[in-house]
Amino acid sequence: ETLFSDIQKLTLINGEKIPTLSEVVSVIPRSRTVNVELKGEGTGSRVYSLLQDAIDDSDYLKRNIVYSSFLRKELDDAKASVPDGRFAVLVRESNFDWKKRVSEIDPWSVDFGVDDVTNEQVSYVQELGKKVFIFTVNTKEQFIEMAKLGVDGVFTDFSEMRQIVQETVKMDTL
Repeated sequence: ETLFSDIQKLTLINGEKIPTLSEVVSVIPRSRTVNVELKGEGTGSRVYSLLQDAIDDSDYLKRNIVYSSFLRKELDDAKASVPDGRFAVLVRESNFDWKKRVSEIDPWSVDFGVDDVTNEQVSYVQELGKKVFIFTVNTKEQFIEMAKLGVDGVFTDFSEMRQIVQETVKMDTL
């Protein structure tokens, strides 16, 4: 296990230090939505207080931060901290009852893996009035396929893909 103090000592190739979550969100324009994935045990109960240290606007923390996770407990813990916040259930494979989780969590969005999403899933979630986002869309073909499915947006490792795809297909939500 790597300690936080060890991470703080690391230097990136360009000489920069690895920023903390608080440092990152403090420089993001308030007009942007930020997805914070709760990956580890205990992150759901701690993330809101970390964000409060960086941002003194509680409305922004409820409106523009999406707390997402594959882990039910972390979503529950985050929801206890920010009851009226935005939450996303992450679904990589349909090997669990994701519909049940959606009904229990009542998320703002359901986010599927690019190789696992179906037209039926998109329709089901959108009929519930929830957003559908797809991760991780990294090829032009995947972007076009997601546009055809009518998803609300995508996560990608390549922000320049948006321009390339928009030249080919109209997808305002990318």
